[in-house]
Amino acid sequence: MTVTTATVARPARGKLTARQAEVFEAIVRLTAEFGRGPTLRELGSEFGMASPNGVRCHLLALEKKKHITLRDCKARGIVVPELHEALRVAAKILLGKVKAGGQPLAGGG
Repeated sequence: MTVTTATVARPARGKLTARQAEVFEAIVRLTAEFGRGPTLRELGSEFGMASPNGVRCHLLALEKKKHITLRDCKARGIVVPELHEALRVAAKILLGKVKAGGQPLAGGG
């Protein structure tokens, strides 16, 4: 399944500028692709921004409009809450869950 902002269920939030929407799309794409949020440098290189401060300004605006959550002092602290939960559930399904003394739920050898 390809994850895009269209497949991420979102509550009502502030309207984004065109550039903020591009940054948000990149965050969703990179998070879905790698299973973790991007760093400031990764986003900066994605958009040709030399300074992490430019990226940070967009992130603060996205957080203010409730599209993302920023975890302080974390290198990969950019979180799209609904996407984060969807990836967590998908990982449990793909990896299976093993109970003590039980068999894996996902097929295994």
